[in-house]
Amino acid sequence: MSSYIGQVGSAVAPDNFYVTNCNGNQRMRRTTKGWKLSIQWKDGSVPWLPLKDLRESNPVEVAEYIVANKLVYKPAFAWWVPHTLRKHNKVVSAVLSKEDTQLWYTYSQNRLQSSQN
Repeated sequence: MSSYIGQVGSAVAPDNFYVTNCNGNQRMRRTTKGWKLSIQWKDGSVPWLPLKDLRESNPVEVAEYIVANKLVYKPAFAWWVPHTLRKHNKVVSAVLSKEDTQLWYTYSQNRLQSSQN
């Protein structure tokens, strides 16, 4: 499956990156409006799908694609890509940590049993 990314005219411009709330605080504009990804499926079809749909279905894959193509600085990606990758790394490290703990526990239990025999 290969991908291409395209920007439609309605995408948020870099100079319109921040929005000011009623308290006067600025925050990043949270929108993926105007961005589409072209995905080549196994059957050979190549549809252009809205980024919002792909971001919901495959967030880690899309985020890694955005980082690989150096598009993280764009307004449509800057607010969710770093968060998604941090969350992914946290989950992976927790799973690996749990596996290491379980392996160590199993190893120590087997060692304890063999020393008692």
